[in-house]
Amino acid sequence: SSVIDGAACGVVAALCDACRDLDHMRVVRHVDRLVGWGEGLTPAGDDFLIGLIAGLDALVQGQQRRHELLGVISQALGRASQRTTPIAAHYLQLAAHGHHAQPLVGLLDALLCEDQAALVEAALRQALAIGATSGADTVCGVSSALQAWLPAPSIEKAA
Repeated sequence: SSVIDGAACGVVAALCDACRDLDHMRVVRHVDRLVGWGEGLTPAGDDFLIGLIAGLDALVQGQQRRHELLGVISQALGRASQRTTPIAAHYLQLAAHGHHAQPLVGLLDALLCEDQAALVEAALRQALAIGATSGADTVCGVSSALQAWLPAPSIEKAA
C-alpha cells in the first residue's frame, strides 16, 4: 500500500489533469505537494514524480509547450529537493535533467516501441522490482504521464 493510491490519490489525479492541460501553475502546486510525501529512503511522492517526468519526457515529441512544461517541472523539483531525503533529492535532480534508471528507460521503450506483450511484461516486472514500493510508485507516475499525453497530437497539428 502506498500514499499514491491512498491519501495522495486526489493530488495525483489533479497533477495528471494539469499536465494534460499544460497548466504550469497547477502542475507546480501539485508537484510541490508530492515532493517528500511518504516514508522511506525515497518517499512515494518522489518515486511517482520520477516516473511522471520520465514518461512526459518520452512523449514531448518536439512540441514546444510540452517541452516548456517539462522545464517547469524540473525547476519545481530543484526548488523542492530540500524537503525530501538526500537519496530522493539526488534521484529527483537526475530525473529533472533527463537521467533515468535502466529499468525505467526499458519500461518506457517497451511501452512505446514494442509490439510483443512478453517484452512489455518483462520490462514491467523489472521496473516493479525496484525497492519495496518504489517501482510500483514510479510505474504509477509513468502511467499518469501516458494518461496525460497519449495519444500525442502530431507535430503538424501542433504547428
